[in-house]
Amino acid sequence: MSNIIVEVNPQIELMNSILYTSNHGDLIHNSMGFNPMTDIETNYTRTIKEYFHPYREREIYSFIENLTLKGFFLGRPMELMCSVDEPPLLKHNYDISQLCRQLCGGEESINLLLNLLRKFSKEIDYMKFFEIAKSYYSDQVAAVQKHINKYPFVLIMEEFFGKKQHSYHYILTNLSKGSFGIHFKNRNKLDMFSVMSLFTVSDNEEENEFYRGALSTNVTIHEFAHPIINPLTEKNIELVKKYSEGYEWLKQYKQPNFQSGYGDWDECVNEYIVRAVAIYLAKKLGEKEYGNKHLKYDMKMGYRYLPALLDKFQYYEKHRDIYKMIDDFYSELVEVFAERV
Repeated sequence: MSNIIVEVNPQIELMNSILYTSNHGDLIHNSMGFNPMTDIETNYTRTIKEYFHPYREREIYSFIENLTLKGFFLGRPMELMCSVDEPPLLKHNYDISQLCRQLCGGEESINLLLNLLRKFSKEIDYMKFFEIAKSYYSDQVAAVQKHINKYPFVLIMEEFFGKKQHSYHYILTNLSKGSFGIHFKNRNKLDMFSVMSLFTVSDNEEENEFYRGALSTNVTIHEFAHPIINPLTEKNIELVKKYSEGYEWLKQYKQPNFQSGYGDWDECVNEYIVRAVAIYLAKKLGEKEYGNKHLKYDMKMGYRYLPALLDKFQYYEKHRDIYKMIDDFYSELVEVFAERV
């Protein structure tokens, strides 16, 4: 039985439906060169356009479009929506990160945004529409549940990281691109949310793996690893800064825009470690070939420190009598960035 909850989330779908039917995607594309929303038209997207179009002039649209260029895109809308209960109440369940609070415009802006969402969701009777929305995901949810049940993801991750977490949520949304690992503190553990898309389900498991969507062992581990690794980087930020010269050197290998998955040195370190974790643990799950192919792909994307990090993980696992959890090993792990490879 899986410990991972697979779901379609009404808060995420409400927000993404508004973003999708607004100028959000065009605003980001014009300023940054990419569109965070799906550009694949489906029966579901057509249903959303038809349902939301009569309400296009409501205040929630102009408010969100105003927030967009202030940083309200990609993971920020996802984090905010994961922090609240379902519409129309949208009750606060968790405290969001300081970065999310800042890029949502601050506390006053967040309160106004949530109030507008509450009003809007009541006006359009969103939860009734959500029952229709869920029906479009039934095949994908079944495929993801099968994928999740195939591997002992939680067991292998908690053994490797050396800590148990409170909950794991696997949220599907096909209105936005990319995948996002989000976490909130719940006493001394974490409630973890992996938000991702799944546009294609193939009968060929290898195709699903390298599509790098919700049916990929690599992506599953990747997004649940971010909530573990990112806070460790933040906690050890002064140590991480010692190796920041590596960022300038790595720029020659970095892909344009956000294709390499990071924007600054902190994100670069996080992305390196998380990608190494995903490759390493995929092999422990018995998918050595998948791990090797993902390593080859990531090396082409400019991730030159991955072999060194994978060697470090082998050392870590051989010395678990010394390193009880990944936190204890972090300072040694980031030493790889002292060398040019």
